[in-house]
Amino acid sequence: MKNKRKNKYRSVNRSTTRLHYHIVLYFKYRKNITSVIGEDSIKSLLDSAVGKCSGVKCHAIGVDGDQVHMVVSCPPYWSPSSVVGRIQQLSTHRAWDKYGKELSTIYYGKKRMLWSDGYFCETIGNVSEDKVLDYVLNQGH
Repeated sequence: MKNKRKNKYRSVNRSTTRLHYHIVLYFKYRKNITSVIGEDSIKSLLDSAVGKCSGVKCHAIGVDGDQVHMVVSCPPYWSPSSVVGRIQQLSTHRAWDKYGKELSTIYYGKKRMLWSDGYFCETIGNVSEDKVLDYVLNQGH
Protein backbone atom coordinates (compact mmCIF):
# COMPACT_ATOMS: atom_id res chain seq x y z
CA MET A 1 0.00 0.00 0.00
CA LYS A 2 2.86 2.39 0.76
CA ASN A 3 4.34 1.99 -2.74
CA LYS A 4 0.99 2.80 -4.32
CA ARG A 5 0.76 5.99 -2.27
CA LYS A 6 4.27 7.06 -3.27
CA ASN A 7 3.29 6.81 -6.96
CA LYS A 8 0.20 8.98 -6.47
CA TYR A 9 1.63 11.71 -4.29
CA ARG A 10 4.66 13.96 -4.53
CA SER A 11 6.73 15.02 -1.54
CA VAL A 12 8.61 18.31 -1.79
CA ASN A 13 10.33 19.67 1.33
CA ARG A 14 7.72 19.21 4.08
CA SER A 15 4.63 19.02 1.90
CA THR A 16 2.88 16.15 0.20
CA THR A 17 0.75 17.02 -2.81
CA ARG A 18 -1.15 15.60 -5.76
CA LEU A 19 -1.78 18.45 -8.17
CA HIS A 20 -3.22 17.30 -11.50
CA TYR A 21 -4.74 19.70 -14.02
CA HIS A 22 -6.85 19.31 -17.14
CA ILE A 23 -5.63 22.10 -19.43
CA VAL A 24 -7.17 23.13 -22.74
CA LEU A 25 -5.12 25.36 -25.06
CA TYR A 26 -6.58 27.00 -28.16
CA PHE A 27 -4.69 27.70 -31.37
CA LYS A 28 -4.49 31.40 -32.28
CA TYR A 29 -7.58 32.55 -34.20
CA ARG A 30 -8.96 29.03 -33.56
CA LYS A 31 -7.07 27.79 -36.62
CA ASN A 32 -6.77 24.04 -37.08
CA ILE A 33 -3.06 23.59 -37.72
CA THR A 34 -3.12 19.77 -37.72
CA SER A 35 -3.45 19.75 -41.51
CA VAL A 36 -0.15 21.61 -41.76
CA ILE A 37 2.13 20.10 -39.11
CA GLY A 38 0.21 17.03 -37.96
CA GLU A 39 -1.26 15.84 -34.69
CA ASP A 40 1.77 13.78 -33.69
CA SER A 41 4.07 16.77 -34.20
CA ILE A 42 1.85 18.95 -31.99
CA LYS A 43 1.88 16.29 -29.27
CA SER A 44 5.65 16.00 -29.54
CA LEU A 45 6.10 19.79 -29.29
CA LEU A 46 3.94 19.94 -26.18
CA ASP A 47 5.53 16.90 -24.56
CA SER A 48 8.96 18.41 -25.13
CA ALA A 49 7.84 21.76 -23.67
CA VAL A 50 6.43 20.08 -20.55
CA GLY A 51 9.69 18.15 -20.17
CA LYS A 52 11.55 21.46 -19.87
CA CYS A 53 9.34 22.63 -16.99
CA SER A 54 11.07 21.48 -13.81
CA GLY A 55 8.97 18.89 -11.99
CA VAL A 56 5.99 19.10 -14.35
CA LYS A 57 4.84 15.80 -15.88
CA CYS A 58 2.53 15.22 -18.82
CA HIS A 59 0.13 12.28 -18.46
CA ALA A 60 -1.97 12.70 -21.60
CA ILE A 61 -2.31 14.92 -24.68
CA GLY A 62 -5.22 14.95 -27.11
CA VAL A 63 -5.67 17.18 -30.15
CA ASP A 64 -9.21 18.12 -31.19
CA GLY A 65 -9.25 20.41 -34.22
CA ASP A 66 -8.49 23.92 -33.01
CA GLN A 67 -7.67 22.96 -29.42
CA VAL A 68 -5.42 20.69 -27.38
CA HIS A 69 -6.33 18.91 -24.13
CA MET A 70 -3.62 17.95 -21.66
CA VAL A 71 -3.40 16.34 -18.24
CA VAL A 72 -0.35 17.50 -16.32
CA SER A 73 0.83 17.18 -12.73
CA CYS A 74 2.88 19.88 -11.04
CA PRO A 75 4.83 20.48 -7.87
CA PRO A 76 3.28 23.10 -5.56
CA TYR A 77 5.69 25.84 -6.58
CA TRP A 78 4.17 25.98 -10.10
CA SER A 79 0.91 27.87 -10.49
CA PRO A 80 -1.40 26.68 -13.28
CA SER A 81 -1.00 29.99 -15.15
CA SER A 82 2.80 29.73 -14.94
CA VAL A 83 2.73 26.19 -16.32
CA VAL A 84 0.43 27.16 -19.18
CA GLY A 85 2.50 30.23 -20.03
CA ARG A 86 5.74 28.29 -20.06
CA ILE A 87 4.30 25.44 -22.15
CA GLN A 88 2.89 27.94 -24.66
CA GLN A 89 6.16 29.86 -24.83
CA LEU A 90 8.41 26.83 -25.30
CA SER A 91 6.13 25.04 -27.78
CA THR A 92 5.63 28.18 -29.87
CA HIS A 93 9.36 28.81 -30.10
CA ARG A 94 10.09 25.21 -31.08
CA ALA A 95 7.17 25.03 -33.54
CA TRP A 96 8.37 28.09 -35.45
CA ASP A 97 11.96 26.84 -35.46
CA LYS A 98 10.90 23.46 -36.80
CA TYR A 99 7.78 24.27 -38.88
CA GLY A 100 8.12 27.99 -39.66
CA LYS A 101 7.47 27.63 -43.38
CA GLU A 102 4.32 25.56 -42.79
CA LEU A 103 2.99 27.82 -40.02
CA SER A 104 3.53 30.97 -42.09
CA THR A 105 0.94 29.64 -44.57
CA ILE A 106 -1.65 29.71 -41.78
CA TYR A 107 -0.55 32.79 -39.85
CA TYR A 108 0.53 34.73 -42.97
CA GLY A 109 4.01 35.68 -41.92
CA LYS A 110 3.11 36.82 -38.41
CA LYS A 111 6.01 35.22 -36.61
CA ARG A 112 5.97 33.46 -33.29
CA MET A 113 2.24 33.03 -33.02
CA LEU A 114 0.63 29.71 -32.13
CA TRP A 115 -1.65 29.90 -29.08
CA SER A 116 -4.54 32.13 -28.03
CA ASP A 117 -4.08 34.07 -24.81
CA GLY A 118 -6.98 32.28 -23.14
CA TYR A 119 -7.01 28.74 -21.82
CA PHE A 120 -9.10 26.41 -19.67
CA CYS A 121 -7.76 24.76 -16.53
CA GLU A 122 -9.51 22.51 -14.02
CA THR A 123 -8.15 20.49 -11.14
CA ILE A 124 -8.47 16.73 -11.19
CA GLY A 125 -8.83 14.89 -7.91
CA ASN A 126 -9.19 11.41 -6.51
CA VAL A 127 -12.64 11.99 -5.10
CA SER A 128 -15.69 13.95 -6.12
CA GLU A 129 -16.25 17.54 -5.05
CA ASP A 130 -19.32 16.48 -3.05
CA LYS A 131 -17.26 14.06 -0.95
CA VAL A 132 -14.64 16.71 -0.18
CA LEU A 133 -17.30 19.26 0.77
CA ASP A 134 -19.01 16.71 3.01
CA TYR A 135 -15.69 15.79 4.63
CA VAL A 136 -14.77 19.43 5.31
CA LEU A 137 -18.22 20.38 6.61
CA ASN A 138 -18.29 17.40 8.99
CA GLN A 139 -14.95 18.14 10.67
CA GLY A 140 -15.28 18.08 14.45
CA HIS A 141 -18.64 16.25 14.45
